[in-house]
Amino acid sequence: MINDTIDPIKYPLCKDIIERINNQFINNGWITLYDETYAYAVLINNDKLEKTRSYDGWELNMNYSHPTVNEFEDSVGSYYQYYEEGVVPIVTIQSKKSTYNKRIRLSDEFILFYDLRDVQNNDGIEYFIIDECGDGECVAKITPNQVVVQVKYIKEFIAIKEMSLLIQFETLKYSEKALNDNGYTRQNYQVYNTDEYVFGYSLMDGGGLTTNKSSAFIRGKVWIMPDKKNIKRLWNYQDNRKENFIIGVDENGDNIEITCDENQLPNLFTRKGEEPYTLTLVFFKKEVLSKYYDNPEKYSIYEGYMCAPEWWLRFDNDRADNYIVAVLVDLGKIPYKEQQHWKHYNVVAPSNASISETTKKRWFLGEPCDTSNAPDHLFKFQLKKTNDLWKSNFGWELFKPLAEKDQHHLESLHTMIERDNDKEFDGLIQSITKIIIDSLNEKEITNTTDSSNNNVISFLKSKDCSVPKDLKGGIAKFEAFLISLGQSNCDIIALFKDIQELRSTTVAHRKSSSPDKKQQELFARFELDKFSQQNAFNKILLRLIDNLKFLQYIAEKK
Repeated sequence: MINDTIDPIKYPLCKDIIERINNQFINNGWITLYDETYAYAVLINNDKLEKTRSYDGWELNMNYSHPTVNEFEDSVGSYYQYYEEGVVPIVTIQSKKSTYNKRIRLSDEFILFYDLRDVQNNDGIEYFIIDECGDGECVAKITPNQVVVQVKYIKEFIAIKEMSLLIQFETLKYSEKALNDNGYTRQNYQVYNTDEYVFGYSLMDGGGLTTNKSSAFIRGKVWIMPDKKNIKRLWNYQDNRKENFIIGVDENGDNIEITCDENQLPNLFTRKGEEPYTLTLVFFKKEVLSKYYDNPEKYSIYEGYMCAPEWWLRFDNDRADNYIVAVLVDLGKIPYKEQQHWKHYNVVAPSNASISETTKKRWFLGEPCDTSNAPDHLFKFQLKKTNDLWKSNFGWELFKPLAEKDQHHLESLHTMIERDNDKEFDGLIQSITKIIIDSLNEKEITNTTDSSNNNVISFLKSKDCSVPKDLKGGIAKFEAFLISLGQSNCDIIALFKDIQELRSTTVAHRKSSSPDKKQQELFARFELDKFSQQNAFNKILLRLIDNLKFLQYIAEKK
């Protein structure tokens, strides 16, 4: 806000512009750099600023915000990057031509300095700066008639460039009432200036249309000078703070917390005398991963570690319990904002708790090993192993690769975070169905089925079909294929049917507060009538793993 505040009452019809002048065109942290009805901002050299304070005219019109050249009848003169020396546009305007709409552009220098990334939306374009977590913060917004930017970035930018920001404004306001009707008197054009602004104002009878009885004209400039105090290194901002994490309890039962800053940790060994403080194990509720599982486009969680756009973290998630375990020093290497998220789920380690054997071998013994505990990781491991072996021995994949838009079903598949959560359970059942049942390679399955097999012929007759390809659904076609291999009444077919029915009951249709007998029988088969959804889903994964091993056995026999 300017120091020499202007009283808007003294400038009828232009009160809104006066308010903007008073606030230096800043509103809730955003500054207007362009408005097609009244304002256009430029950067100006500080030595040129002194002169511009003396008059209300603009230094650079928006129509001349592009490179230009002096043209003569028989020659070409000097080339100018900008129309006025010492005045640099921060917004450039390309006017409408033919069928091409007007285009408003923010300075490339500003965009590249902050490494901004643009996102098109229904209103226009937004520019985002990406922080150390990979999260975006909107810095600038461009609509068809306006450009606004977060003022802290503009103030830092002009401080770095050692130039001032000059906001030029001009508008003509009308009223359908005469001056006398409003209690106003005529004001001839007069220029007002201080160390922070200059503008001319007039108030008169008459206007541009017959319905207008009076009008006011205002034109001028407000400037913001560079200030080194505004340089906050926003172009490469990093929060170097470090969080404290619970690593145990003392003799009074109070939590023991210690920083994850490697440089601040004691150069001593833990109480057990087995490992340095940097390798202290830190336990978290499994819910810590919900944020990342819910955003598979941004985060990828694997067995043993996870990746974000700008950081990664290793941890022990090959576990059958409800904990995630990380090492203290690794937590100090992720962004502070993420440390705060993990701290929220930090708990005291349960009695006699430790890392899994898988993690122990990898982290401390340097031994390569496969996943061995967590059902979700075992499922993904066995699925790939079975599919690879099937392709090697049969020449085709049993489960077709997911489409790109469906990849998240496999990548974000996990054992349930919460014991009972309908939304999570439904989503996981949907994912399992996509990965397994909907991905059955029906074409190759029907082409490879021995239609001359007597048992297959009997099965087809029971389904009122003459050839495998006429069977309805991938499960029936796969059942015929297994029968042709001498595998009848397999548990895998019963499991597939139950999963598909569960998907239809829980995902595809509305839930009923009073399930019918068929639904009750289905829930009983999955033990949903006795145990939690979390428990039921883990058992589904374990049954699928066993059946994938069965399919692996079939492929090995080929």
